[in-house]
Amino acid sequence: MARKRYLVLIGLVVLAFIFTQFNMEQVIQIMLSANPGYLVLAIALVFFSTLTKTIKWQQALGETKVFLTLGQAFRLYLIGFFLSIVTPGRVGDFARAWYIKKKARLTVGLASVFFDRLFDVGSLIVTGIAGILLFGFFFHGKILPIEIVLGVLVLFGLGITAFFFLHRIFRFLKPLVLVLVPDSYRSDFSKNAREFYDTTKKLLKTRMLLAKATVLSIAYILLAIATAYLLAQSIGLELPWLFLVALVPSMALADLLPISILGLGSREVIVIYAFSLLALPAEMALSFSFLMLTIGYLVLALVGFVFFILEPLKMPRVMGKNKEA
Repeated sequence: MARKRYLVLIGLVVLAFIFTQFNMEQVIQIMLSANPGYLVLAIALVFFSTLTKTIKWQQALGETKVFLTLGQAFRLYLIGFFLSIVTPGRVGDFARAWYIKKKARLTVGLASVFFDRLFDVGSLIVTGIAGILLFGFFFHGKILPIEIVLGVLVLFGLGITAFFFLHRIFRFLKPLVLVLVPDSYRSDFSKNAREFYDTTKKLLKTRMLLAKATVLSIAYILLAIATAYLLAQSIGLELPWLFLVALVPSMALADLLPISILGLGSREVIVIYAFSLLALPAEMALSFSFLMLTIGYLVLALVGFVFFILEPLKMPRVMGKNKEA
């Protein structure tokens, strides 16, 4: 854990270095001059794209016989988004499971969120790799060495494979795991772990759900690209669509790197490099990147924060047993 905290500092150090190397006053001026009409349209698209992710989670819940209205699911998704930003490793997103505990056992709720996050990570890796390859083919740029890109894909594939054999791994490690579990939790631990595993496996093997999730993920990427186009237009940038198709997934992939918070630092390096391929100045690249951060993350987090204040998360002192409502 301590090592991971130090890794996060790398992105912040890179960001601090960027601040010292470029004209940040010009960056701020460019952002302040952004066309408000384009910004409003971009914000609307961000919420529409978030709806696609919400529907994906709602569909997963439906497969477990837990039904939420779109409004309920959207509110909880935004609360989870806010909590994911302010917690290490974005684990706060799993708070969604606790909010629906009156409708589903906690393990079932956790499995639905785990499926949702797993699918998000998988789609980010695939589209991010596609974006990086597009940069290499059409713009003759190399954002990451192909060895690293393929290595990430292989590791993700191995992780999915290992999950389907998790019950055998757990059976082998069960004596050691139970030693680490407090006595008061031990009796229910095996049952809850098995329920979480079985529910997640069921979701991953439901073909119709996977098909819907794939379509929704594609819709999300397309809306994100359209949002990036509007933000570029807001500061007077005419970026080729093919460039944005390659850039946006690559930026999203930066969020997965465990060397920064919200991709800060790593994302800016990618955007500065990508813009240099079009002979665009770094100050313009930074303005675009910070607008993507503000509109794509901070606005959503602010709305999620408001919902969280209206409906704060109440955790009991002891969470030993999950009971159905």
